[in-house]
Amino acid sequence: MSPKTWLAVYGISAALVVGGSGAFALTSYRKYTEAVAIWESKLGVIEALEKKTPYPNETNVLALAAKVESYKDSVAKFRAALQSFQRPLNPELANTSSQGGVRKRVENFRKAAKERGLELATGEDFLLGFDLYTNTLPSPDLVPLLEYQAEAIEHLLGMLVDSGADSLNAFERDPIPGEPGGAVNAETGWVRKYPVRLKFRASFDSFQQFMNALANDREFCYIVRVLKVKNEAPEGVVKSGADSGTAGRVAGLSPAEDGAHAEAEERDARVLMGQEKLDIFMVVDIVRFPGPDEKDSLNP
Repeated sequence: MSPKTWLAVYGISAALVVGGSGAFALTSYRKYTEAVAIWESKLGVIEALEKKTPYPNETNVLALAAKVESYKDSVAKFRAALQSFQRPLNPELANTSSQGGVRKRVENFRKAAKERGLELATGEDFLLGFDLYTNTLPSPDLVPLLEYQAEAIEHLLGMLVDSGADSLNAFERDPIPGEPGGAVNAETGWVRKYPVRLKFRASFDSFQQFMNALANDREFCYIVRVLKVKNEAPEGVVKSGADSGTAGRVAGLSPAEDGAHAEAEERDARVLMGQEKLDIFMVVDIVRFPGPDEKDSLNP
């Protein structure tokens, strides 16, 4: 290789090395500058924190304690309000006494239903949903809750009787945890629900009175979870027309049955509201809010 060629190659290589080193140095300097800026920012935050008092002062401690006591008081008042919907369970009640109490409730309800004209589809076989205990004593650890449920059911059906309903066509009580057919373990939350299902027939006014009674009751907490209403005359009223030949006629009635409504034929339409019978199916949750002292007793 000639000296000129060698010098040219050396010069180009040196230029590349020097240029690359300069670019690397410039990039590294920028990163260094950014890192220093971040560090100085964090250092300022650290210095500001070091100048502050790291522990709450006496004023803040007293304010926090006051807030805690206020929260405890609010929780106590809320629980007292919930307790207004329920009475405490009776853990001393014997299973024999509970069985006798259910029989007495059944007798009282049948008597009230007969006096107020509420027809029971099952007649003398209606036992408030406690058919299982006709000839069998309940488990002692279930007795307090069964007694509470029996009282709530009697009260619920008593409101139905007072509303003037026509008939109670079906009634079922879901087994509570621990009963045959019920859940093995009880719910663990602070709200316990014990559903009952009933099917009855009533007028519009009677149904409205029953719903109002449920909504405003202060003895127990009831939640209507499912509600299905079927009108006995779903087609409504036939509107009269010049060429219909059915002026004043009610859908589903024969001419003979419609004779009692002859005066309505002079009108152009006939409107009936609230006069039909309603077939109602409901699922009602009997709700209980167990206190800390009885929560464990509800887990048989």
